[in-house]
This record gives sequence, structure tokens and C-alpha cells, in this order.
Amino acid sequence: MAVVFSFLFFLVAFNKFGQSFNITTEPLMVQAMPLENVTLDCRINTQDIAYIINHPVIWNHVSGSRGVRLMSKAFYLFVNDSRFFSLFGNANGSATDYSFQLGITGVKDEDDGKFVCEHTSNDSTTSKKEVPFTVFHDIESVTLEVRIANQTFTSNRSVQPKEPSVYEAEVRSCLVTCVVNGSNPEPDVKLRVDGVSLPVQPKVTPHVVGFRRAYEVKVVKNVSLAGHVNKSVVDVICEAQVPGNRFKLRSAGIRLDVQPGISALCENQEGTQIGDNVTINCLISANRTALYCSKVTLTNATGNEVLTNAGVDSDNPNFGRMKFDCVGSNTTRLDVTVRVNSLREVHFSTGLYLRYSSEEETTTTKLNFISKSPVTADCPKVLANIGARDVTVVCDVTILNCSSILWEGKWQSSPLKYGEKTVDAVLGILETSCKVLDGNKGVRAYLKIGEVKEEIFQANMNMVYINGRTTVKVPIQIEKGNTIPHNGNSGTVLSERTIILVMLCALLSLVF
Repeated sequence: MAVVFSFLFFLVAFNKFGQSFNITTEPLMVQAMPLENVTLDCRINTQDIAYIINHPVIWNHVSGSRGVRLMSKAFYLFVNDSRFFSLFGNANGSATDYSFQLGITGVKDEDDGKFVCEHTSNDSTTSKKEVPFTVFHDIESVTLEVRIANQTFTSNRSVQPKEPSVYEAEVRSCLVTCVVNGSNPEPDVKLRVDGVSLPVQPKVTPHVVGFRRAYEVKVVKNVSLAGHVNKSVVDVICEAQVPGNRFKLRSAGIRLDVQPGISALCENQEGTQIGDNVTINCLISANRTALYCSKVTLTNATGNEVLTNAGVDSDNPNFGRMKFDCVGSNTTRLDVTVRVNSLREVHFSTGLYLRYSSEEETTTTKLNFISKSPVTADCPKVLANIGARDVTVVCDVTILNCSSILWEGKWQSSPLKYGEKTVDAVLGILETSCKVLDGNKGVRAYLKIGEVKEEIFQANMNMVYINGRTTVKVPIQIEKGNTIPHNGNSGTVLSERTIILVMLCALLSLVF
């Protein structure tokens, strides 16, 4: 018996100089709710039971509130807390893996931090494995603040469609602040404006109250409202959620009624037509900002200034003779009267705009000229034989802007504009031109075909004209038939009506 005891003592006391072993932990990290049960397992791989007894594994707990605490050594507990227990034995029945378990029944906030499994070998080399331990808590509050000019609006609840928070924005930007409090770990925070997520840089601040760790996340963002002006409402929403699927998404929102600081409105001028003299009354207003007539201009559709000074007659090459008067400088209301002599087609198509521009804001509105008579187009049928040269299609349109005329067909990827010439692989040379008719009665548009080919009769050609916001296509009729010389050009054809007139003249000359 004494021999056996001496042999066991020899096993325990025997040291293998320089021997070290691999240690592993399971799980790698812990995320637990209060009162849950958790077991931490630290394993060491060796067949030398004497070595394990002589060099046991130690479990330590590291936290911000208590520092480092020795929890267990081998299977002995060193903490006076009935929630903890320690177990030692073979891992899953293995003869080479020994397990040192530390169990917790009923997790508390004070367990937050990390547990460290530590083993020191014969040569004093220490191996450690850390297990991050997070005691989860949901978000306590989400507070959203929107500051517009000198007004501040606050919300700690989601936007309710039936009870919107409606405010007027007199400027084009606002300062948005979202503060999320109380969660562990730190939450993911997103800021959305009209459903669009904005890039943010959260400021994260950890707090420890008692044994509990909690995070405050703050997001501050200057948000432009320029693209949202004149919408019915704009929703500014802060969303926050603790990582994982333990807790629901939390949010706070404010619904803004975004109004421009400066607005412009012009009455419609109905029942007008080309050649009429018209007067349109406009109102430019602001909530608090003083307005000045010197900042009012007339522009075209692309924003280029057409007339810059009130009370001055102007004769513009495109828009003709016009003038605008302005009353009310240094007030919040300007009354503007625009007078146009002899309307042109361009007033109905591309349009004329009233613009007020200051350092803080620019607003523009279109002068609406509503025509009382529709635009008409006449494109007579063309007869042409294959091989005929310089055949010309002629269309008369009751508009005054040649740039509103386009020619299209299935041979081309994009329509031909006024004054363009192209060499098509199928149809050959195509060239367009246009001129204004005498008396400003409209324009005459031309499409010249260099040489008539078979494919021209299946080209599905259209003359296209733009009437304000409306685009109209007029089919071009090209049929096989005898060409008749016109103005000395053997290839140019005349319309069907012209051919009939020529024949009648010939008959009359025979009779008389």
C-alpha cells in the first residue's frame, strides 16, 4: 500500500521541464440575458493526469466594476457566490482532453465583462483564452431632435400617420440629433429622411451604473431639405436596434411639412394664340424675408437670363418684345406684371420663366400660356421612283420654332433635328432644313432624300413636332410614282396637289 501511495505521489510531483499544452474554450463568446444559465468550458489536451493536477487551469473574471477576480482553480471555487459551480473531468469521455468548467446559474449584470481561462506550464509560460461575456439589455430610450432656424422639435416616439407632427421649414436645411440610451451592447443606429438612409458617424459613450454597463450612442447630422420642398410631408426617423434578434427595432420620428422660404406663383394666361399680346400677373412672397425687385429676372427653360431689369423694354431674338414691372421692394411681397408683345411658338413650347434669386434661396415658376387653337401640320403625299435624286418631303406646321421639328424613322437610333445631315447605311444621305413662313404663320420643314431606295417605302417615317408638353407624330407618305422636275432640280418631286394643278394648266393651254 505504501508503494502504491509513493508511486502516486511521484506522479503528482513529477515535472517535465518545458512541457506546455494547447487550451481551448467553449463557447468563444457569451451573450446572455439576466437570469439565464451559462456554462463555460476550458479544455486542455494531454494524457498526463499528474501534470494537470500539478498545473491546474484557473478561471478569472475581469470587469470594469470589480477588476480581476479569481473564480476557480482546478475544481475548487474561490468566489463566495452560490450562483457559481466548478466541475473537472474528461471532456466527452475523451482520455486526452480534460475539461475545467465554470457554471453560472442566474446571470446578473455584474457578470458582464470577460472570463479568462489561464494555464501556466513548467517553463512558466502562461497560455490564456478570453471569453467575452455580455449581459444583454434592451434600449431604454430613443430621442430625436430636429432644429430648424430658431425652432427645435423633439420626439421620442415613432411617426404616427394619423397624428403627424407638422412643422413649417423656412430654410432648406435642419440639424438632426438622435440619442439612444441604455442598451448593452451598443446599438446599431440609422438615420432616414423620406426612407433614404443617410451616412452617419455615431459617437459611442459607455457608462457603468452599479454593476451594469450601458451605452449612449449619439448621431448629429446636418440634413438638406432642398430636394424635399413642396412635398406634402417629409419624415425624419432615427432607428436603433441591439445587434442580434433578441430585441425589436426602436425608433423616433418627426414629420415635417417642408415649405419654401420664398415662393412664386403666376396666373394662367388662357385662350391665347400666336401673335397675341398678353399680360400675366405674378406674386412672389416670403414668410419673414424681405424681397427686392432687383433680384427678379425672366429666364428660358435652361435657366439663361432673358430679361434682367424691371421696367425696361427688351427685344429678345427668341422671345420677341417684352417687359416686366415689379412693385413691393423691401417687403415680404412682390407684385410682378409680365407683358409680352406678339406671342411666339416658343412661349408655348420651351416656355418663359420668372425667377427670384438671393444668396439664401432661388425659386422659379413657369409662365403658363395656354393656347386656344391646336397646332396643325400638313405633310402632302410624295411620289418618287427608285433611283430618283434629291427628293424632298415638305411639311407646313403652325408653330414658329424650327427647333421643335424632328424627323424619325426605323433606320435611325435618334431623330434628326433641324439642320442635321446624316449618311445612313440603308437609306443613304438624309438632310433636314426649316424656315419661318411669311407673316409668322408657321414654319416649313424639309427632309431631303439624296437617292430614293426600295427601303424608303418601308421606313415608317414621321415628322414630329413638340407643342408645349405634347409631342405629336405626323406620318410621312412616300409612294412609288413618276417624279416631276421642280425648280430645275430633276430629282425634286412635287406634291400630289401640285401635279394636278400642272395637268390642269396643260389642258387649259390646249383649249385656248
